[in-house]
Amino acid sequence: ILISIPGIGQTSAVTILAELGNLKDFSSAEKLAAWTGIVPSIYQSAEKFRTGSITKHGSRQLRWILTEVAQSAARTKDTHFHQYFIRMKRKVGYQKAVVALAHKILRIIWHLLQYREHYVDPINSTTPKPEFPNPANLQRRTRSAIKLLTALNYVVTKPKNELVVQEGCRK
Repeated sequence: ILISIPGIGQTSAVTILAELGNLKDFSSAEKLAAWTGIVPSIYQSAEKFRTGSITKHGSRQLRWILTEVAQSAARTKDTHFHQYFIRMKRKVGYQKAVVALAHKILRIIWHLLQYREHYVDPINSTTPKPEFPNPANLQRRTRSAIKLLTALNYVVTKPKNELVVQEGCRK
C-alpha cells in the first residue's frame, strides 16, 4: 500500500511500518503526526498564536525517513506532492516546505493504512494501482522484509493474535 505513494520505495515503506508499530493506537492522523513530532509547536499568549519549530517528539528515525521520502516525492514531476512542495517553498522556504510535505505524507499514510486503500494522485490519476502481492510471492516478500529489518537492528516478533493465511482462507 505504501509503495503506491510517490517517493516511497520498499526500504522506506518497511522502515515506516516498523517505526509506526500498531496504527490502532492513533485515532486520527493528527494524533499520529503529533506522536511523530512532525507538527509545529505553538506558543500562545492571550489571543496571539505563534508557531515555532517542530516538536521533535517520537522517533528520530521516523522523522528522518519521512523527510527523505518528502524530498524524493518533491522531485517527482507532474504529481500533487511536487505542486504542493513548490507552493510551500515559495511561502516558507525549502526546509520548512520539506517538513510540511512530510507531515502531509504521514497523514496520507495513516489514511491509506487505516482504510487499506492505494494512493491515487489527484493530478495524474491515470497511474495504475499496484496489485497486492499474490499468495505465492507473499512468503518470499515477508522473509525479505524480515531480513531487511533484522539487518537494520530491529527486533521482529510475530503477534499472538495474528490471522494466519493459508491456501486462500483465513484461520
